[in-house]
Amino acid sequence: MAKVWNRFKRWPIQFGVALLLVGALARPAAAGTTYNVSSVAELETAIAAVNAGTGGDTIVLAPVTFAIANQLVITQDVTIQGDPVWSTVVDGGGLPSVFWLKARNVAMLNLTIQNAGSGISWDSVGIFTGTGLTITGNRNGLNAGDAEGEIFLTNSTIANNDVGILISCPSLHVTNDTVAGNGIGVRFYSTCNNLMQLTNALIVANTSDCGGNTTGFTAAGTASIDSDGSCVSRGFGPGLATVALPLVGLAPLAANGGPTLTAGIPATSAAVNAGSNSACPATDQRGFLRNDGFCDIGAFEYGASLGGGNTPASTGPVSVSPVPGVTVTFPSVVAGGDTTAITGGPAPPPGFQVDGLVYDITTTATLPIPVIMTVCLPFNAGAHNPVPHLFHFETSAIPPLPLPLPPFPRWVDRTTFTSPTDHVVCGDVSSLSPFAVLIPPDVAGQLQQLQGLIDNFNLRKPVARRFTHRLDDVRRAWFRHHRHKDTREPFCEELREFIANVQRQSRKTLTAGEAGQLLALAQLIAEEVGCGD
Repeated sequence: MAKVWNRFKRWPIQFGVALLLVGALARPAAAGTTYNVSSVAELETAIAAVNAGTGGDTIVLAPVTFAIANQLVITQDVTIQGDPVWSTVVDGGGLPSVFWLKARNVAMLNLTIQNAGSGISWDSVGIFTGTGLTITGNRNGLNAGDAEGEIFLTNSTIANNDVGILISCPSLHVTNDTVAGNGIGVRFYSTCNNLMQLTNALIVANTSDCGGNTTGFTAAGTASIDSDGSCVSRGFGPGLATVALPLVGLAPLAANGGPTLTAGIPATSAAVNAGSNSACPATDQRGFLRNDGFCDIGAFEYGASLGGGNTPASTGPVSVSPVPGVTVTFPSVVAGGDTTAITGGPAPPPGFQVDGLVYDITTTATLPIPVIMTVCLPFNAGAHNPVPHLFHFETSAIPPLPLPLPPFPRWVDRTTFTSPTDHVVCGDVSSLSPFAVLIPPDVAGQLQQLQGLIDNFNLRKPVARRFTHRLDDVRRAWFRHHRHKDTREPFCEELREFIANVQRQSRKTLTAGEAGQLLALAQLIAEEVGCGD
């Protein structure tokens, strides 16, 4: 990893922090926007903004139950994800559908979808990807109607619906899913010569495991099980075998860990160690590791351990990954516990954007005191100017202490390393809580923010003019550097003079808080431009 540093003293940014009210959005967002929502009203507003935009957005649902009163119609490409640790439920309350998907590309993960005519209605020629879903209590769990496209279901449980999966023209790819307790597990209806692929699929304990047409599609079964022979009779053998239900030993839906209910299997189940390793996901539906070398059939891996969330005692460094892409490294652990990360948290400072998600990281492990931990978060691939920074939301002054002390709580830049190759940014902290990768405004915008701060301070006019004149010199140097590709050193020199002037005037013509705000932003600009290299 490339180390990011400068020789300026860090002055973390002092801004007011307000909660992000997604419900207040009234205009379409640019592609790639992430919405963190915690109420039905916020969810509906986020979907409206996504539909009005160009697609490619992400909606992150808080770990609550969303009891909707209207179908959620999606017309633009989107990813909708629940919390990776705690339960996120979308309840249709008897509506015709919970989600009615008309976009070309939709991905859903870590959700429970329940109590509607159809949990998910697919009406597109594109691709639907469902991972870590539990779909239950509907007339049709997944209703993939007359549109074409492709359906990919992985590590999901379709249980206790009248029909688990109703599939017509889309191609179907079922991988390590459990389809159980339905009237009909998978019903093939009005098929049109598409591929129906069952891999490591556990389709058992339904009134009829497979129903509907026996022709009109290409059947491909690999390391899968039914319990009544109805899937075998539709051409999925010999890769799909019929096993008597008592030998499967499937349990009812239960809280077996992870964010959704799952149907467990015992050690004696015929599904244990019977799957195809080549097609096996790294974790099961709960996020538990499939790491014993032999993949189980279905969404539940017997004997699996929580992937990355287990933090063992150790006298040396311990690295854990509470959710994919996020790592926490402890120098040592006194007593073991669980390190977890849920999504969502305070809004970024004004002008900043979140690259990815806000993660609230906690641990129940006992750590040495004092402790310095390294936290790494992923950021999106692509060009970044300015570069992303790792920020930590802190409620009190935590070493190293900025001087003068700004008010808390607030976001603090704790960046120590970035890796453009691995797309991660890391920072050293002495406490956990919310973390985010934040992208500041471009330099011209930040210089304008500096001017805005000066304008808003209650300064005497001669003092304000002196700071503005000094900042004008900085802006002109930036213009020459940025537009005419001059060396950055003249700009850095002007910025150093501005910083030195602010430091001299701290507690004189500027209050300590005013100086802290100016210095924090100026130091951030210096780091982004590379004035300390």
